[in-house]
Amino acid sequence: MKFASINILVGSIAYAIIFPLATYIPMLVRSTEALLMAPMFSIMHVTILSFTLLLGLLELFILSFIIHCFFKIFGGKGSYKQTIGVYAYSMVTFIFLPIPLMGIIAGFYALYIIARGGEIKHNLSLGKSIAAVTLSVLVPLLLFGGLFVAAIGMMRG
Repeated sequence: MKFASINILVGSIAYAIIFPLATYIPMLVRSTEALLMAPMFSIMHVTILSFTLLLGLLELFILSFIIHCFFKIFGGKGSYKQTIGVYAYSMVTFIFLPIPLMGIIAGFYALYIIARGGEIKHNLSLGKSIAAVTLSVLVPLLLFGGLFVAAIGMMRG
């Protein structure tokens, strides 16, 4: 838990710094507007930091539960606590998420860490562990994608 919390905190700080800078750099060029906006930037940094920190902690427990369910479907023997530990170790990649290309690579590496952890902690073959991790990502994405499409359809008609 400590390891995951530190990774979430560092990633949240990086995100809180990089996101506003990338979004508002054009405004910083005009110095008058930048001076007027400085207090808002400070408030925004604290808000983004708090929000990403909270989401990171929620992500740890919710996504660990989803992954754990898929490990169990594939015959995993490990406990939920072990799955949280595996997911917590994968969160070392969280610090790279705000960096555009590195974030994508880090996301795939996190999935690899989870698959290897499932292999070890749940006594699964690497193939079953990869299948469980892949489905734990795809099934919620397809479910929420379907709900989104249905909601858009309901709004139109």
